[in-house]
Amino acid sequence: MSQVWEYIKIALMNIRSNKGRSVLTMLGIIIGISSVIMIISVGNGIKSEVNGELNDMAGGQVAIYTDMQQNQEEQVSFNEEDFDAIQEKVAHVKSVTPVYNVYGSTSTRKGSFDIMLSCGTAGLKDYSKDPIIKGHFFTENDYYGAKKVCVIPESTARTLFGTADVVGMTLNLDIDGISQEFEVIGIRQDSSAALINMTSGGMQSMEIPLSTLETFGYYVSDFSDFYIIGESNEYTSKIAKDSVSLENLKVHIYTTKPFRMLPLMMMLTYNVGGLMLLLPKDKQIL
Repeated sequence: MSQVWEYIKIALMNIRSNKGRSVLTMLGIIIGISSVIMIISVGNGIKSEVNGELNDMAGGQVAIYTDMQQNQEEQVSFNEEDFDAIQEKVAHVKSVTPVYNVYGSTSTRKGSFDIMLSCGTAGLKDYSKDPIIKGHFFTENDYYGAKKVCVIPESTARTLFGTADVVGMTLNLDIDGISQEFEVIGIRQDSSAALINMTSGGMQSMEIPLSTLETFGYYVSDFSDFYIIGESNEYTSKIAKDSVSLENLKVHIYTTKPFRMLPLMMMLTYNVGGLMLLLPKDKQIL
């Protein structure tokens, strides 16, 4: 014990005899530790911010699609029976919808504009986290009745009409040379992507019932992919597992490929019996 005190005394004597060097050494240690703490804190903050943004954009969603890279002897597809089975039999499912994108053009008194159409069932409302701020989204009655109605972002409303108060107004929608008149029934709050398009003069966007595509000569009944929107992100892995285990869903699956897991950006991709599942990176089903 006495030897330890001797070491301490020698150390204090050295510090007093070399005050300048000691201060610089302490300062270097303090700056180094502070820098490490600051970098770690900034990294954790950015990570939390990115995860929060991703959760806001697609939290609680499961994307199920056929693995086109597999050499399958039979075609795997989905239809409305599958969507209904998942909606009715899988717990914590908010909605199920395909997202079928079509490009066209629209014309109003302000002129003609290129537009991307997102087509789906009434469940398309929950595919985006951006809320409906005016009017309402199209309903199941609108979908099954193939009513020519649409929902547009606020930025698209201002571009096409010069104002966001456009609920009840109509526009002409042209796809492959066929023109139809659609009524605007709802306005969705702009996302960051919509704001970028607005400032850069990009393509406008619109959501319509998938069933209305038949009036343009599109007859879509089978799908290679669709989305399941859960009540919250915590149910994502259970929803994915229960959905691909449904007996009704397996009617359309003719292959028995093994599980395969691949990283994809901030998501994990699972191969399940010829199906690909996209889940948030922190959700596991294996």
